[in-house]
Amino acid sequence: SRINRDLDVTLPLKELYLHQTIGELAGFLSQEGKAERQLELGREMLEQMKRRIMEDPDQARHLPEDYEDVYPLSKIQQSMVFYSRLRPEEPIYHDQFLYHFKIVSTDRLAEALQRLSDKHPILRTTFDLTHFEEEVQIVHTRITPNLLSEDISSISHEAQERVIQAYIEQDKQSLFRFDEEVLWRVRLFRLNTHNDYCMVSTIHHAVLDGWSLASFQQEAMDIYQQLLQGKPVETQALQSSYRDYVAINRFRESDEESRQYWIRELAGYTRNKLPFNYAGKRRERGAVSKIYRRPLSRTLLGSLKRQAKRYGCTVKELCLSAHVYLLGILTTEEEIVTGVVSHDRPAMEDAD
Repeated sequence: SRINRDLDVTLPLKELYLHQTIGELAGFLSQEGKAERQLELGREMLEQMKRRIMEDPDQARHLPEDYEDVYPLSKIQQSMVFYSRLRPEEPIYHDQFLYHFKIVSTDRLAEALQRLSDKHPILRTTFDLTHFEEEVQIVHTRITPNLLSEDISSISHEAQERVIQAYIEQDKQSLFRFDEEVLWRVRLFRLNTHNDYCMVSTIHHAVLDGWSLASFQQEAMDIYQQLLQGKPVETQALQSSYRDYVAINRFRESDEESRQYWIRELAGYTRNKLPFNYAGKRRERGAVSKIYRRPLSRTLLGSLKRQAKRYGCTVKELCLSAHVYLLGILTTEEEIVTGVVSHDRPAMEDAD
């Protein structure tokens, strides 16, 4: 991140492994020259969109008084929202996380969550899918975290588990509707007089992923402990935010060089000749697709680990190879197009 910032380059992480001395790295960077200013150009594109919204009375009147920023959804957010709305009765991307720990002061925890949301724009973000030239996310100057607490210390352990499970099931029915609401909430259950609590965090995946959630929990607890100890809490402003990720992606979408690359890369792509239902024939009742779950034996797992070590890869990469190999057999194609999930975080300060 500091190399990219100070030398005005775009250095992919893998190049640090490919050029492992300062001399090799300097030679590589001198050959690369100045990197394209993807972030700056992307930011300008977002600013242009923001100006169009503010200068259009029909759009501007839908901006809330407390808005701090407005910019479009990323492609990955759009897909998550699309599937959430496609099946509104199902808790798709409706993530729930359950934790047990001691809390001496719920007021201090509430203050910690407030400080956290003050620092991170994504925690003060709501979605508007209808009133602007495209779907946007609106960052508010301040929000009050949705934190509720319930004391169930007077009932048995078994009854407590039933209460918490009932809340989890009820929470799955209270899905986020993207109607300008904050997309996360926290529920606390006090379990006994020894300050043992169960916390259920509900978050839509479009605002936090697993990595972000781990950071969220750690930072919240760090701030909480500082508040308990009476220490001054100083939260540093972020050097980059999700807005920057959207800016980079917005530039890439408009970049003709990237577009031509993928046109060349996918030339002759035939959808792998899988048996798609092109005729649109009515299917038998039941699910169109099924998920089969089978336990992996210790013997097979051990073999996979040994093979992965032999080839210098991970078990996941070995399974991906098997997946692609099988698709090759099924489709008789030599080139296979498939998908792999990646976090796609840019190499920037605070991008984690």
